[in-house]
Amino acid sequence: MTQNGTSPMEESPNEISIIQFNCGQTNYNTSRPIFDALEPANRALLAIQEPAFSKVTGSTYCPRGFKLAYEANPATRVCFMVSEKVATGHWRCQSYGPNVEIG
Repeated sequence: MTQNGTSPMEESPNEISIIQFNCGQTNYNTSRPIFDALEPANRALLAIQEPAFSKVTGSTYCPRGFKLAYEANPATRVCFMVSEKVATGHWRCQSYGPNVEIG
């Protein structure tokens, strides 16, 4: 929060905050505490390399307050987690295979 009580994304709508993280395919057990500690109001985008694919859920872990942009496939090597504070109409995601995703 800023001094006037607004989040940085509300105060500076033309700026975004991006966190890039390489999970090494362990984002559920090892990286989950890191993801859960991130505040969606302060982090607009999480760019994740080597997300873990869960055979149980058929997806990867995504913390509360974020929308997952991910091709649910064990071979997928990148995904994005976009803060719910960013309006869905302001972004789109296109997958070009398991190694390339453009958000």
